[in-house]
Amino acid sequence: MRITGRLASLPAALAVAMLALGCGDGDGRRSRRGRDRDDDGRGRARRSDDRDRRDDGGGAPGAMTLSSSSFDEGGMIPDHFAYNGRNVSPALRWSGVPNAARSLVLIVDDPDAMNFTHWIVYNIPPSLNGMPAGLDPGHQVPRMPGVNQGTNDGPGNPGYFGPEPPPGETHTYRFTLHALDTDINVGPGPDREKIDEMIRGRVIATAVLTAKYRQP
Repeated sequence: MRITGRLASLPAALAVAMLALGCGDGDGRRSRRGRDRDDDGRGRARRSDDRDRRDDGGGAPGAMTLSSSSFDEGGMIPDHFAYNGRNVSPALRWSGVPNAARSLVLIVDDPDAMNFTHWIVYNIPPSLNGMPAGLDPGHQVPRMPGVNQGTNDGPGNPGYFGPEPPPGETHTYRFTLHALDTDINVGPGPDREKIDEMIRGRVIATAVLTAKYRQP
């Protein structure tokens, strides 16, 4: 090691010690800056996580689930629930609704038929965890006070319209449950276009269940 300048007038051992201390300070500063960047990175990640939790109303992202005791996810829908069967609406259950949810809306459509809408149920209280099979048609649901049904794309009545693909074809039916940060205030029997308009920007969580039906 070559010692120059003011350090040259100091005893060699002291000069070496001061140089070593200076290097340590520089490394220490770099180390602290590195730690500060790491800490800031983790802090930003934590704040981002907090925003995610607030965005979905306080629950973990993607935590809401939807299922049915009438059929399995990806399975076949029994004839009992088809339009040409008994046209009975299936039983549904859900979990993981965000704490911030004000209401739920269920939309059932057929993506194999340009999203033909089979069922709309809205203003479902977030305190509920499911609905029974066989809901009666009509704007209001007597078995679920305060819950309303929209107009389907079949006969154009409020209520459930079961699967009815062309003979010999298998279609997929998509049951989508949205948690909203608001109630839906609209006149009786809104159609899909109106419901989509009302929920735009108000969805805080979504769960999807799919199943298939083949017309005999």
